[in-house]
Amino acid sequence: SRSTVSQVDGTFDVRGLLPGRYGLVAAAPGLLGDLRRPITLGLAETVEGLRLEMTSAAQVVGQVLIAKTGVPCAQGLVRLGGPDVAQATAEEWPTGAPPASGPPVVANVEPGGWVHFPAVAPGHYFVTVQCIGHVLHDGPRTLDVQAEPPPKLTWNVAPGLGLSFVAVDERD
Repeated sequence: SRSTVSQVDGTFDVRGLLPGRYGLVAAAPGLLGDLRRPITLGLAETVEGLRLEMTSAAQVVGQVLIAKTGVPCAQGLVRLGGPDVAQATAEEWPTGAPPASGPPVVANVEPGGWVHFPAVAPGHYFVTVQCIGHVLHDGPRTLDVQAEPPPKLTWNVAPGLGLSFVAVDERD
């Protein structure tokens, strides 16, 4: 995939693509657009004059903190999308998880443990929180996003278990 930043007037060019099929998605704070059909590029072909309509989307902001200390997570990510079976519990999804209704989006944990999603389409999302060496302890595991942004979210993580092993070949 390739990305670019549009000019002030909204025009953009994406260069360095190989022949193939591509989807086109654009995001800006509070705005989201999707071409809804793939673009097929042949060898040495260019496509011009595409128009991408942007619609309102919610900005989602949260923070990932270490549960007992309140220290911000130093490195990790938060994903909004389909369920993560590694974080599911039988109480939450006793008959299996329903599908997410929004497209998956990912944001890195930034300094201070902050997570910013500049444009999230309305829908139902499962939340996956990853913080190096930690697992999700508490915080919202699902999120219903509407046109208005939800309040600031907080996810607390706790130290995870470790796993040590030795990989050997046929010679031990």
